[in-house]
Amino acid sequence: MGYNGDYHCGTTGGRLSRSVALYALTGILVTAVQPVHAGEWTVSPSVGVTTTFTDNANAANDDEDRNSDQVLTLSPGVRVSGSGGRLSLNLAYTHNQFFSRQGQSDDSSTDTLTANGRAEVWDRVAFVDLTSSISREVVDPAQTDTSTDLGNDNNRTTVQTVSISPFFLHHFGNWLETESRTTFDLTRTESDEISNTRSLGSTFSATSGRRFSVFTFGGTFDRQKEIREDGAPRSITTTLNTNQRLRLSRKFSVITSIGWESIDDPALSEEPEGIIWEVGFSAQPSSRSSIEMTVGDRFETTTYGMDASYRFSSRSSMSASYTETLTTSQEQRNENLDFLVSDGSGGFIDSRTGNTFDASGSELGFQTSLFRQKILALNFNTTRRRGSYSAGLNWERRETDSTGIEETVLSVNAAASRTLSSRLSASVSTSLSFTDFGTTDQRKDRDLSLTGSLTYRLMENTNAALSYTRSQTSSSEGSNNFEENAVTLSLTRNF
Repeated sequence: MGYNGDYHCGTTGGRLSRSVALYALTGILVTAVQPVHAGEWTVSPSVGVTTTFTDNANAANDDEDRNSDQVLTLSPGVRVSGSGGRLSLNLAYTHNQFFSRQGQSDDSSTDTLTANGRAEVWDRVAFVDLTSSISREVVDPAQTDTSTDLGNDNNRTTVQTVSISPFFLHHFGNWLETESRTTFDLTRTESDEISNTRSLGSTFSATSGRRFSVFTFGGTFDRQKEIREDGAPRSITTTLNTNQRLRLSRKFSVITSIGWESIDDPALSEEPEGIIWEVGFSAQPSSRSSIEMTVGDRFETTTYGMDASYRFSSRSSMSASYTETLTTSQEQRNENLDFLVSDGSGGFIDSRTGNTFDASGSELGFQTSLFRQKILALNFNTTRRRGSYSAGLNWERRETDSTGIEETVLSVNAAASRTLSSRLSASVSTSLSFTDFGTTDQRKDRDLSLTGSLTYRLMENTNAALSYTRSQTSSSEGSNNFEENAVTLSLTRNF
């Protein structure tokens, strides 16, 4: 791979992530002990060797302080996907061991894990859902960070989440379906700036059965308690909500909901408590298109929602969505893991968008405190015989009551991949974002990233890849400007 000289391997990092990885993998795989007599399963172990050359390994803002480095990474991993018997599981785990030639990579290792699974304990009655993740997250989006994670702690930290949720279903003939669920969530991090949290929730929901088609209804009672372990106040959310849907025609329905909610969190300037409601419509103008729009009152303000999609053909589609919520980064991550699905070719995607799965759900970094979030997303995807293409636009606003800061980011991205021959493929991606940090100094950043790569199949299940990434940040505060060029050469073997 072209490395000479001595490499340095740190000894301080990775211990917490390895222990959580072990517990999470053990918990997931224990559920798989039951015999699997049906279904299809894909188990794909792999090992990778990567050499990365970067001209700014220490994420310096000043050109004179930039340190280059060459980092060797060993990456054994495994992917599991499938369903059979009483178990379904999607799991991807990788362990990265870093060896730095110049000592800029000060962590010995990192782990990444993305997993969700369901075990049917009692036929059609009792189930257990389990989700888990380990990832490297940006601590402060206002600080610089390298484009490639090389195991150091330059504004990155390891975040681990585990969610266990047993639930029971009951069927009252064709009249009513009920679900009783208890959820325990745990979040751990290696950063002092992000608190560890644990939460316990209880949910009971009921929905109308198959006997109802023109008018359908449902109701939910939900109580969630979150405890933050850094001395920050705990949060208790209690929600009672009912929803109704009236089908006026085959293509058009009216949707409504009304309920009551209380959010007890001293970090909020105004703790919401009172009646919540929503009204809107759902339409399917054709077999190719659908749209749902709502307006309501929640979180002490008027809220809006929208979800639309259009399928140009069997290979091309676009979607648009707008959401408003009051949440935390931990809640977002656990909710996003519910939408992890296999793409059928060894990778994982988000079932809502069809894009590569990203558990974070935010471009504004990881945050413990409750925040008000608004997200508008537009996505386009198309595939051809020898290529695939995608483009997207995302707008996000996050307001944190405890700090009074309102952050906004607008980003556009595009990606293309194409098979050039039976052995060679190429891909290119780019993203451009504009961030307003909402601080008193009125700081605004523009971030540009460009990546190009070539992948060559050396033999069956063995690939070599060469990639180049250019990252550049232009800030209204000149001291926060940033540039990095990184070249990566990798060899991966799947078994």
